[in-house]
Formats: sequence, C-alpha cells, structure tokens
Amino acid sequence: MVAVKAQTGELIINGRYILRGSLGMGGVGLVQRAFDRLAGAEVALKRVAPPSPQPIPPHETLADPRVTLAQEFRTLASLRHPNIVSVLDYGFDANDRPYFTMELIEDAENLLHAGRGQSVEARIRLLIQVLQALVYLHHRNILHRDLSPRNVLVAGGAAKMIDFGLSVDRNQQTGIGGTLAYIAPEVLRGSPPSIASDLYAFGVLAYELFSGRHPFDTSSPSVLIDEILDKAPDVAALGLPAIMTAALERTLAKQPDQRPQSAADLMALCYECIGQRAPVESTTMRESFLQAARLVGREREMAYLFGA
Repeated sequence: MVAVKAQTGELIINGRYILRGSLGMGGVGLVQRAFDRLAGAEVALKRVAPPSPQPIPPHETLADPRVTLAQEFRTLASLRHPNIVSVLDYGFDANDRPYFTMELIEDAENLLHAGRGQSVEARIRLLIQVLQALVYLHHRNILHRDLSPRNVLVAGGAAKMIDFGLSVDRNQQTGIGGTLAYIAPEVLRGSPPSIASDLYAFGVLAYELFSGRHPFDTSSPSVLIDEILDKAPDVAALGLPAIMTAALERTLAKQPDQRPQSAADLMALCYECIGQRAPVESTTMRESFLQAARLVGREREMAYLFGA
C-alpha cells in the first residue's frame, strides 16, 4: 500500500482520492482524474454533478442521477471484458453524493477522433472491438442503450466502452433514454429497447466513423426525429467494400427485424470484409465470461447486500 499526503488546497474524497482535474461529463455525472492514495495509482472518479441551472433539453430523459449512478456501478461491477471499462470502488462524498472509481484510460480519444485518417480496414478493426463488447453485453442480457462516439474511448488502438448509466436488463420494460441522434426508430415510436436498437446505434456510429458526419440532419430535434423515422441514409455513397455497405444498410434499417440478428453476426461480416474469419474465442474472452459469472444459490445473501 502507498500513502501520499495531499497538498494544501487539494480536494480529497473520503480521505483517499485526491482530485486532479476534470476529464469530462458522463450521462449523469462529472468524471475527474484522481489519485488513489491507498493504491498509489491514478484513477477516474465519477460522481453526481451538482444540480445544473440549465434546463434539461426536451429530448433527454433522465432519472434521479444518484440512482442512475448506483445502477451504473452495479452493472459495471458485474462485467469483466477487455473492451469495457473496469470499475474499482464505490462510496459517498462529504455531501452524501455517490461516486465510483474506474480504471483511467490515459491519452484516450473518442472513437470518431481515433478513426480520423485511418484506413478503412483500421476503422473496421475498431468497430470489431465495439462489437466484441456488445456480444459480451448481450450474452449477459444487458443493453447499453446509449452507444455514441463519446461512450467509446480509444487509446493505443484499444477501444473501451464506457458510461453504462442507462444500461438495463433486456427483459426490463423501460422508456426512451439515451442520446437522441442514436435512438432507433422503433424506440422513438414507443417500442422497448432491444438488441436490435443497440445494433442500430452501432450502425449510426459506424456510418459516422466512415463518413465523418452523421447520417441525418442534426440541426434541430424535430428535423432529426423526422429523418430517423423516415429517411434512409445513402450508405452506397460512402464507397465502402460491398460486404460492409450491405451490412451497414441492414444495420440502419428502419425495421428491427431487417437488421442483423446479433452483434456476433455483424462482427462476422466485418471480419469477412477484411478477408478474415472471426477468430475462435480467445482465453481472454473466455475469462471475461467466467470472471463475471452470476452467483447461484446466494439469494438470501444477495437480498441482504442490496437491501443494505
């Protein structure tokens, strides 16, 4: 263990985390760089931001941020995957605002910035990493619900999915949530989120990665909604390989049953596009499932824990 004395004027959370500056805003919280005095390591600390005087945009749907932050930690604590950010600790600050810490991804860029100037194959390889995370999530019956460029960070060629504040069990009934520009048409019409809606958001993300622009007019929420519901993006104009063009057109289909059936199916098409077969599950991937295996036969203990 390493104990480091804080300098005068430095803000410390719970006597352990020395805040070093802002890293950005998540869906419901402020993310800051922090030094963990106990572990002697830099981490990212996310906590509920102070109430904002700015009104919530009409297309945003937010629950109690404290509950959302706690739910995000609970979800992330159950996940162990090389393409998903890892959480470390959970607690409350002096004002009883919840926080949690997670691995710090140094020198990270969002997916779109990381893909600029890269070859088509390099961009497809980044997308494959996003799909690997989705395969894992969907296998565990978890929907991300807010897949967007800011929620996929890339450092050293490795992509990691972040911000699980809106994630839900895919059997859970829930309303519209997420970033409007990535919400699937059927969800805007009132259908519950699904694997197909996560894949649609991935399709929008992929279109942006290849084209440098959003497939629809984002100048106003009303125009954007109209185009999400009724306009088919011209994927062929991107000049992608035929396999990728066909896969992206299917993924952006207005009807969910016209999209690929799973992230694994879509990933196989991406590998085919770069002339490779989807690899057999690696040791790292197998361990990602085993390390986050659900507890069985611990109902009483788990009920006590969540009650506390």
